[in-house]
Amino acid sequence: LYENIIHLDREESRLKAMRHRARLEQDTAETALPELADAGVPLLRKMVLAMAVGRYGYHPEKGGQSAITDICNDLQAAGIDMSQDTVREMLEQASACFPGAADVA
Repeated sequence: LYENIIHLDREESRLKAMRHRARLEQDTAETALPELADAGVPLLRKMVLAMAVGRYGYHPEKGGQSAITDICNDLQAAGIDMSQDTVREMLEQASACFPGAADVA
């Protein structure tokens, strides 16, 4: 009986240590995620801009483009409902972050 009590005490200590490590890892992950998300935004904007330029012929300096309509149509075909104003705004933001990036097409 005494040996079982000692074994259970050791197991309890081991489990407490595991819980403590898990909490530390969770805290570390939660503080790192916002940094990772923020770092990914410029890359995502650059990728969206490159696809709009390469696939749809988007050029930020031209108004009334069919590229916006084509992008919205393809999004809708994929089951994503997004207004032309939203697409235009996102592409304008991406163009502002990377001036001259759309000139490569």
